[in-house]
Formats: sequence, structure tokens, C-alpha cells
Amino acid sequence: VLSNLKTLYKRDNDISINLIDKSIQIDSDYFAKICEEVLDNALKFTQNGMSIKINSKINDNYYVLEIENEISSKINLSLEQIGAYKQENRNIFEQQGS
Repeated sequence: VLSNLKTLYKRDNDISINLIDKSIQIDSDYFAKICEEVLDNALKFTQNGMSIKINSKINDNYYVLEIENEISSKINLSLEQIGAYKQENRNIFEQQGS
């Protein structure tokens, strides 16, 4: 999944990966699709040259996958603006679903 997205977006140097090798109880196709969607969004909304970090850890017997992307300084979010089911900076990020 990652190699396909890196090729599609031409972002080989922007992505750092630090994953724990651990067996988890989830269908591999389902897990791959989740990863693909989240990584695709991180790549779409992060400019070339900005970092994307993919990390995993174990927390209370749960496998935690963290995908963190650097946001352009042109976008300012405040905690007061962030809410459930609300798309921040909709004028910039709005997309039509498929």
C-alpha cells in the first residue's frame, strides 16, 4: 500500500516509518484499506517536502498506529474551531466522495 502511494504522489523522501512487528487480530485486507485511506489523505493534504511520520506502539495491549502529517503554516486551526463531524478549512480541503 505504502509503496504504491509513495509512487503515485512522488513522495519517497517525505515519509518516515517506525513500526513494531506485532501480530494483530484484524483481517489483513481491512487493515490495508484503513491504512490506504488514512495515508492517502495525509499525502493529499501535506505539501511536497513536508514530513509524514508513521509510527506504531503497544498501549494497554492495543496496537496503536499513528500517522502524523505536517500542516502548512498557511492553515491556522484553533481548538475552539475543531468539533465533531466538522471539516476544518472546508474551503481548502473539501472533496466530493466517490
